[in-house]
Order: sequence, then C-alpha cells, then structure tokens
Amino acid sequence: MLIDLKDVFNPKTTFGKVFNALIISLIFISLSIIPLHLIYKTGKELDILIFIEKITLTIFTLEYALRIFFAKKPFKYIFSTWGIIDFLAIAPYILFQMGLITIWPAFFLLLRTLRLLKFGRLPTIEAEGIENYEHFSILKNEKLQRIVQKHPIVFLIHILFPLLITSAGLFILSFFNFEFLSVIIIGIVFFLPAILLYIKSWLDYKFDVIFITNKRLIIQRRELFGSTSNNITYDSISDINQDNKGLIKTLLRVGSMTLETSASVAKVKFQYIPQFKEVLQLINQNQQNFLKNKEDNEEEYDKSKSTQK
Repeated sequence: MLIDLKDVFNPKTTFGKVFNALIISLIFISLSIIPLHLIYKTGKELDILIFIEKITLTIFTLEYALRIFFAKKPFKYIFSTWGIIDFLAIAPYILFQMGLITIWPAFFLLLRTLRLLKFGRLPTIEAEGIENYEHFSILKNEKLQRIVQKHPIVFLIHILFPLLITSAGLFILSFFNFEFLSVIIIGIVFFLPAILLYIKSWLDYKFDVIFITNKRLIIQRRELFGSTSNNITYDSISDINQDNKGLIKTLLRVGSMTLETSASVAKVKFQYIPQFKEVLQLINQNQQNFLKNKEDNEEEYDKSKSTQK
C-alpha cells in the first residue's frame, strides 16, 4: 500500500504518529548535545556532533519543504508563526555553513535552542467527533463541549531536566570513547532516568485531560505505570477553588482549580489549565444549568406524583 505523504502531518494516522515521534525525538537529541559543542571544538567528538546535526537538519528541512508543498497557501505558511519557527529550526546550520556566524559560534548554539519552540506543535485532542478516549466514553444524550489539556509550556519546562541529564551522560561517555561497557553503565545511570522523565513529561501533557460535558466532568491522569480517572457530576461539586495569581500565570492565561466534592474522593486538583477563565466559566455555567434542570425535573415529578394521588 502506497503511503500518502499528506498523512505525515495527520496525528491520527500511524504514519503521522511515527513521523511526529521522530521529529520530537530529534528535537530532544539536538537540544541535549548543545552543551557538548561548547566543550569539543575539534576531534572525532566534534565529527560525531556534526554528523548528528546533519541528520537532524536533513529531516527538519524535509519536514519544512513538505509543509510548504502541502500548504493550501504556501506563502501564508512561510510567514506564519509556525512557518518561521520551522525555518528557525534549520537556519542555524545553513547560516553556519555560509560562514555568516562563524565569528560568534555561541550565536549558532543560541539559535539552535529555538528548536525548543517546535515542541509547541504537540498534537492536541480535538473534541469534534470523539466518542471515547482512555477511560472516557460519551453517554447517551451527553454533549462533549470541551477538552482541556495542560499548557504546552508545562511540557517544555519539565523536559529541561532530562535534557540536562542526557547532556551530562553524553559528556561523561565521551571520556570513555563510547566503549561498549561505558555505554551500558552510563545508559543505566543517566540515559534511562532521562528517558523515563521524558516519557513522564509527555504523559503529563498528552494524557492529563479534563473532558467537559453538559452532564459531568471527567478528569484523567496518566502515570508511568497506570492511570486514574475521576467522574464528577455537577451536583456533587460543593466548591471550586481557583488559583491564577502571578505574572507568568496571567501572561500565559493559565490557572489551577481544586474541586471539592461529595464523592469518595473529596478533592480533585488539576493544574496548568490554559484559557483558565473561559474553562472555569463554562464549568460554572454547566453546573448552574444542570442544577436548574434537576430542580425543574424534580418539581415536575412532585407535581405529577401529587396529581396521581
């Protein structure tokens, strides 16, 4: 079966998922070796770093070219935010090869850190057409109104530590000339924890989700091993504590909320909610409508019951 190249940018297809995972992995590797460029200016270590950079550049350039080719309006994409970010991902090496930034090599490394912005294109879950996801399944006569994931900045912050660990491991490994035994030891001590922390950061962003429907809230969380899900009806919510104080939270429009409920789990907290005020307003409105309809239904039931008597 021939692969449609358009599927490379569709996160719902297998090809799209694989390509997206490849891009994310290359960004991670590319960023983790940046500190090594400050240490190795010559020798075979530098040759290895340049080889990795060439592979990364080739795939990033291919991605950039395909996005331009398949864009409905190529020039609009080129000058869009994501178009500029994708160009910045390949610009450092191009400028370096042209000799435009050889005078100030540190600027070359600084530009490469902008690849971190590519993480902003992480796939999101779309509410339209979705009927189930992990523990969530839509009920009869239930309408899914919004899906809330954590702000992407949380993922970016959380991967800084595994990036640092990976860089440290590569640096130590270079002293042992990448011998087999040293690769095994350093891999267990440095690379394995870095991979686990990276996966944890990804799970926190991708699978920590709030499903907001007209009848209830479903809050899901994923850990490295296992997951949790809280099914909260609006009539069980006794109070909603919110926290969106601080300059960073205000600029990013993020916040945290803690639901106090009458259920078995008394308090349920969800942090780093983007567009926090809009989400909170929707939940409050749904709760008011739900309670009003419940009161109306109970009143109609009482009237019908008294009439029968």
